Amino acid sequence: MKKYGFSPEDWSALKNEIRSILIRTATSAEQTISYSELAETVESASLKPFSQPLFAVLTELSEEEDAAGRGMLSAVVIRKDRRKPRKSGFIRLAAKLERDVSNARACWDAEIERVCTYWSAHSTKITHLS
Repeated sequence: MKKYGFSPEDWSALKNEIRSILIRTATSAEQTISYSELAETVESASLKPFSQPLFAVLTELSEEEDAAGRGMLSAVVIRKDRRKPRKSGFIRLAAKLERDVSNARACWDAEIERVCTYWSAHSTKITHLS
């Protein structure tokens, strides 16, 4: 069954590509990437920065990464104009994953720390999703 027009194989390839980009971002000096930079970097599909397919991939990746104990990988994706994530989507997912969202900025800071610390220590263990 297709997701946002992508076959299961293409969806998986897109998720793997975005996951790799986000992990590289988490281990970089900047530690963040804007939605527009991410959309421009993706080669396996043409994505718009604030599109439903991109949001769906980021949500799935964060849920999977968090379940594996590595935090919300989508925390590294930010709005270019505000240098922080889209508050509504990020906080909604954080609440679903049982984070303390009473202070949105503190929640995001904690996730950035968790994700970047994990991947800085494990960046040689980057694996593809199954």
